[in-house]
Amino acid sequence: MGGTLRVRPAYLTLGITGLVLWLGPDFAAKVEYARTKARVEALRDGPADTPLKMASDAGVLLTQQVSPSVVHITSIVEAQFVDGRGRTGRREEVSNGSGWVWDEDGHIVTNEHVIRGAKSIEVQLETGDIRRATVQGADPATDIAVLALGGSRLLPAERAAQAPPAGTTIFAFGSPLELKFSVSSGIVSGLGRTAGIRRGATPMFEDFLQIDAPINPGNSGGPVTDTLGRVVGMSTAVADQDAGPGVGLAIPIELIDRVVPDLIAYGRTAHAMLGVQFPRQVRADQAAFLEQVGLDRPAAPLQSVIPDGPADRAGIRAGDLILSLDGRVTQNGSEVKGRLGSAKPGETITVEIFRPRTQETLLLDVVLGDARSLTIRR
Repeated sequence: MGGTLRVRPAYLTLGITGLVLWLGPDFAAKVEYARTKARVEALRDGPADTPLKMASDAGVLLTQQVSPSVVHITSIVEAQFVDGRGRTGRREEVSNGSGWVWDEDGHIVTNEHVIRGAKSIEVQLETGDIRRATVQGADPATDIAVLALGGSRLLPAERAAQAPPAGTTIFAFGSPLELKFSVSSGIVSGLGRTAGIRRGATPMFEDFLQIDAPINPGNSGGPVTDTLGRVVGMSTAVADQDAGPGVGLAIPIELIDRVVPDLIAYGRTAHAMLGVQFPRQVRADQAAFLEQVGLDRPAAPLQSVIPDGPADRAGIRAGDLILSLDGRVTQNGSEVKGRLGSAKPGETITVEIFRPRTQETLLLDVVLGDARSLTIRR
């Protein structure tokens, strides 16, 4: 008579345990190792063009595309010093920075502070070739300078038409800490940033790109590009550097494109003037003040209007609040001034204002004036 062999669970567990002991105490580990090895070998033998590999290869190709247009700049400057006895004197010091090729005629774009006070300037190309350079023009107000470089065989950098939006991947080229022809990557973290930077006694036109790519001394003047290798800005400063790793700031390409042709042609550039003055500091109770005057959006309060200046002639009055310039919102006087950096004297811009006295919002066309006193010729 047939029957079914029934194995009690306890006997089954005991049997498996005995089998494991018979095969060896590391049997389970051997099985797991074999599985892992098979998985790794399958991945190694799999498609070579994984998304990460393709992204990495694209970065390599972009670096090879841009680097021939990047230069290292060495300046000899005369600096003041104080000795151990408190006596002052002057001595020569070496200053390093970066730059990039503007055109085939030998013009190099960099920051004005990189070459300020230089007695001699040398430019090193990616090939290792070192050439003497002279200052073609410089503008402290925008921290932009152009060098004239002898010789030929220069490869100009490709330029974008405008700065990219926040979130865009970017690459910063230059010579951080004298590590020549380096590249780092990050994103555009913000647009229209101001940082209260002063170049000597000259106020800056601040309308910076904020970038999170690492920026260090020596990066100044280096190009910042998009993923197509087009220059979208130029590294210029780090905000709050004394407090540790700071926020990278770059001059947008729109401002560079406006200033550089003037520096090449005339050695200087003219800056636009609206003809208004703002409070020296933003009010601590700015939000409450705006609510009090009937506004629920950011604005830049005017302290005064220059008589017969561009704003005055357009109908702007002291006490008005500037809401936007050509549709770009402004929150304070620094932002208003920064927006003017990319404009030329004689251009017409549309200024949106709010007038608390009448609770009116007005759109006024203003023909910008000239503020030449902020420029120099070398």
